[in-house]
Amino acid sequence: MASKDTNLYKDFNVSPFKKELPPKNDSEKTKKELEYLSTIDLDKKFFQDKDDLIGNFFDFLDDEKVKYDKKQLRKIVLDAVDVILELKNHFKRPRPFKLDHDFKDPLVKSTKGYSYPSGHSTQSNLLSLVLSDLYPRYKKDFNKIVDNIVFSRQMAKAHYPSDIKFGEKLAKSMFKYLKDNNLIKSDLKESIRRVLKEETNKIKFSNRFKRKMNTVDRLIDSLIENSMYPCDYDDEEEFYQGVIDELSWLVKNEDFGVDDVEWLDIYDYISNFKEEELKDYYRERCSSKDV
Repeated sequence: MASKDTNLYKDFNVSPFKKELPPKNDSEKTKKELEYLSTIDLDKKFFQDKDDLIGNFFDFLDDEKVKYDKKQLRKIVLDAVDVILELKNHFKRPRPFKLDHDFKDPLVKSTKGYSYPSGHSTQSNLLSLVLSDLYPRYKKDFNKIVDNIVFSRQMAKAHYPSDIKFGEKLAKSMFKYLKDNNLIKSDLKESIRRVLKEETNKIKFSNRFKRKMNTVDRLIDSLIENSMYPCDYDDEEEFYQGVIDELSWLVKNEDFGVDDVEWLDIYDYISNFKEEELKDYYRERCSSKDV
C-alpha cells in the first residue's frame, strides 16, 4: 500500500459508503445468499487462477499485444486497498465460510479478514472501468474478466452476492473520483496519437522548423501531463532526461517522421529553451516529496 501522501485515493470521500450497511448475519437476505452460495461447486483451479486479479487483466493485454502502463495500473489497484480495508473494518461482516460451518475456508491469503465490500470485486471492477476508458474496443472482454473473478469469490464461499454488488458500486465511485481529478494517465501511445491527429496537416505536409517546434511543445505538454509521474524520478535532472528519452522515441516514430539530423535540431531547441522550464515543473511539484 502507498503512504497516505502518495495514495491516489487520499481525498476520496469514503463516509457515504459507511452508511450502506450489509445485511445482518441473521437476516433473511443473508440466509438466501448462503443458500445461493451452497449451490455453487468449488473448482479449485478456477478459483486459484482468478485470485490474481491484476494478472488476469495483464495476461489478456499481453495476449492482445496491447501496450499499457503496468506501473500506473498496479498503483490504481493497490492504492484502493486502503479504502477497501477501511470499509471492511468498519462493517466487520464475517465471510460466508465463517457464518456457515458447512462451508470450508479456502485457506488463501486473500480470504483473510472481513467480507464487505469484496476487495476483488472493487479492484477488478475499478481496473475494468479504467481499461475500458483507455481501450474501449475491449470493454466486453474486461467485463468478462470481472465476471469470472467475482464468481470465483462466491464459488470459494469468500463473499456474498451483496459484497460483490457493494464492491461494484464502490468501484464506480472511485473511478469517477480518478477521472474528475485527472489521476488516470492516458495511455502513452493513445495520448501521442491524439496530439499527432490534431497536427496531421502540419506534420505531414510541412518540414518548416517553427511548425515542428510548436508540435514538439505540445507533445512535451501532453507527455508530462498525461503520461509521466514527475515525482517518480529522483531529481530534476533525471526527470528532464526522462522527458528527453521519451520524446526521442516519440518524434522518431513513423507518424512524426523525424530523422536523426532533425532530432539534433529538436534536442538543441529543448536544451536552449525548455530545460529550465521542465526542471521548474519538477521542482514545483516534487521538491518536498522526501520531507
